[in-house]
Amino acid sequence: MLHVLNQCLEAFFRSEVPLPSADVDVSFQTPDSEWSSKLTRPTVSLYLHEVRRSPQRAVTGTVTRNVNGVHTRDMLAPFIRVRYAISVWTNEATDEHRVLGSLLSLVATAGSLPPAFLQSPLDQLGNNVELTLAGDDSQTGFSLWGALGVPPRAAVELIVVLPVSSPATRVVPAPPTSVGLGVADRHNAAAASSVQQSLNDEGALKASRGRRHGRTMVEEG
Repeated sequence: MLHVLNQCLEAFFRSEVPLPSADVDVSFQTPDSEWSSKLTRPTVSLYLHEVRRSPQRAVTGTVTRNVNGVHTRDMLAPFIRVRYAISVWTNEATDEHRVLGSLLSLVATAGSLPPAFLQSPLDQLGNNVELTLAGDDSQTGFSLWGALGVPPRAAVELIVVLPVSSPATRVVPAPPTSVGLGVADRHNAAAASSVQQSLNDEGALKASRGRRHGRTMVEEG
């Protein structure tokens, strides 16, 4: 899934910044000193450096649906939070800042990956692939660049939030619309009785008593 996310992000950035393939490379490799020493063209680095469960979207569970009389139950997958450090590598700082500013503006205003750029299976998740900028907990400061063995440089930290997979769906029986309860006297069959109860459209309970079949019915109207 992550390799597909890489492809979707590259297609989005190339189209909307734009980043023409004839002029700019896009790399997902680790931007360490060995990698940077081999660059021969302007390059945008999308360095995926963290994948975690999203603390804001951690709710899982089931959702039951009724579509055209078919009842299904979806097992919801957890959401994950993926962090990319986006940096630009050229011979001129002015060019780096210009391209980085365009990427920053796009990420800050997009909100999510447009459906036109989603590939399978990301287009089947049932949720947006959300794009946001990192806050004060950003990891792209001196510690990250120091760990990579390169001098600190300007970078945009992109956070992508998405479900780890599409919901697992299975068909389930329709929920019950009635409940029967029988009351009987084994020594006196004639004493058997029943109560019939039904729910109207507003959900109020209506009760009517009778002596039919020795059971109580609760029906959903």
